[in-house]
Amino acid sequence: SGEKPRDYLALKDWFPGIDYVDWCGVSIFQQPYTCQLESDVCYMQYVEEMALFCQQRNIPLMIAESTPFGGLIDEDEGNIPNRAGYYGSSWHRWFIPVLDFIEKYDVKMWSYINCDWDSFPMWISNDNHAPNVFWGDTRLQSKANIARRWKEEILQSKRFIDTTDSTILAAAGCGKVIDNVKLEVANNNHTISKVDVLNQWLLLHNMMNSVMIGVFFLIILV
Repeated sequence: SGEKPRDYLALKDWFPGIDYVDWCGVSIFQQPYTCQLESDVCYMQYVEEMALFCQQRNIPLMIAESTPFGGLIDEDEGNIPNRAGYYGSSWHRWFIPVLDFIEKYDVKMWSYINCDWDSFPMWISNDNHAPNVFWGDTRLQSKANIARRWKEEILQSKRFIDTTDSTILAAAGCGKVIDNVKLEVANNNHTISKVDVLNQWLLLHNMMNSVMIGVFFLIILV
């Protein structure tokens, strides 16, 4: 999760062995805002300890879930805090450290949660969630400069593949295509046609948890 291992156990004490692990995953939310600076480079201690542990064992690493905690701040809004009280451009304070982390550890997959969290009852600060905790709005399209940078520096980068092409996804180890998968959600029948296993899971996840999750952007890194 990017936090201290439970019960202060070392990572190796949780590790079942190389024969049982195909991927390692970390979550990135608050960490870039509170990271330690080493030569002007953001160091996210527990995330990076996990990344190094897996890198040493040649296990591919993914950012399994991520979003700028508290919501986005555009470049011309730096003097206004987000919902969690953080200041400064989200691109510079959150996205750049995450992109540096991706480069440093050759992250193979990145899932970004594009969501207006506070519009869902589960994430509103009340008895349903932690008091005085606000996730904010992390939809890229809600901030013009961030949306522009995302398109220019991520979607147009040779390092990233933003795709639903099942051939590419299968080559990345993301599963095979399944035709006409039927599921029932909230008493309504839905049919998913020609959807690869991975995107089927993401769609299922979004449908089954629609009260709390918006849209995942899943990016394969090459």
